[in-house]
Amino acid sequence: MYKTTTTTSGTIPKSGTALNKENIYTGASSGIGGISKIAYPSKPGASKPSATSISVTTSKVLAPSSITNIPQKAPAPVKQTTVSSTAAPQSMVIPKPQVVPSSAAADDKKKWVIDDFDIGKPLGKGRFGNVYLAREKKSKFIVALKVLFKSQLQSSKIEHQLRREIEIQSHLRHPNILRLYGYFYDDKRVYLIIEFAKGGECFKELQRVGRYPENIAATYTLQIADALRYCHSKHVIHRDIKPENLLIGINGEIKIADFGWSVHAPDRRRNTYCGTPEYIPPELVNKQDYDQSVDIWSLGILIYEFLAGYSPFRANGEEEIFSNIRGNQVIFPDHFSREARHLISGLLHTDPNDRMSLTDVIKHPWIVKNAHPNALKPGSDLRQPSTPAPAQQDVHDIIDKINQQQQQATAYISVQPSSSTT
Repeated sequence: MYKTTTTTSGTIPKSGTALNKENIYTGASSGIGGISKIAYPSKPGASKPSATSISVTTSKVLAPSSITNIPQKAPAPVKQTTVSSTAAPQSMVIPKPQVVPSSAAADDKKKWVIDDFDIGKPLGKGRFGNVYLAREKKSKFIVALKVLFKSQLQSSKIEHQLRREIEIQSHLRHPNILRLYGYFYDDKRVYLIIEFAKGGECFKELQRVGRYPENIAATYTLQIADALRYCHSKHVIHRDIKPENLLIGINGEIKIADFGWSVHAPDRRRNTYCGTPEYIPPELVNKQDYDQSVDIWSLGILIYEFLAGYSPFRANGEEEIFSNIRGNQVIFPDHFSREARHLISGLLHTDPNDRMSLTDVIKHPWIVKNAHPNALKPGSDLRQPSTPAPAQQDVHDIIDKINQQQQQATAYISVQPSSSTT
């Protein structure tokens, strides 16, 4: 019913992988990416990505005939509104990613189709489609399958944005960045194969608890700072760090999950106006050129929101928010510790050159004092004692429900997108 017409980039872990907590939830991460057909080097010994750069060429390698008519503009975020002016297309060349071999022909690209997956319960709904729990039939590996409707992509003009997103995110390898495994498409839909982040959305968790205690806030901050430092080493600027774009993994680790506004900019500063108003730094508000230090400013806003439950420059309208950002008068609640205030103040300098480096963030006394000692050790259990460990039966329940719900979820996928913008 859902015959597909193209290949994916990336692989699901090798066939025969046992279904258990370790291989479902660890060693694999995923990002919500875009659509593109990526041309890889055909030479078997093609070199792996550079330690200092990722390169991609949108104009040459992203032209499947069935999706070239999708225009270009990024999706608006669900909770806080992200804004942007039109950006010029980026030219980059992507090296072949390192993959988990599944056979002697490990370098061959897998041709995914919808029938390769058992479809489970819906995990979320967005403006351009829905996300479902899924299991790859051959390997029994659990993933999330994001289904995007081409009609919505066309009407919202986001082709270029999705191309750039998949080009960047599918080649980032960090335990605190979600991985994009691959994609495929049919006549009406684009399917993104992404990691199942069992802990859910950081934004929803923060809403539930009101604000984080210092140990959780510091642990998340440390992991995000390390992930951003990795991105910047690859000349990638995220440009939209906020709770809505973070997910929580099985062990309580934070993961950057949305690279819709990211850009690869190794040689020049940027001038595209984009991001979420309450997180935008003064240089964007003033329409000046900027560099990767915009992420450092956003990290300062994020730490404040972790500890307070709201952002420091919140206001009723965008113009008032921007006025607050220009004034840069941060009022700290009484419960903020001296170390936390020092760290946030160091990140929220109006002059980008005066902002604290990510390396200094990682070594900051507030981080050293409060963050989990194993925060940067992949696979470490970082959940709080009050959070019960997931029972083995929980995994089995998920698998049992996948088959029970497959018929229903397939029907969901068949329905045309609604007008929902959540």
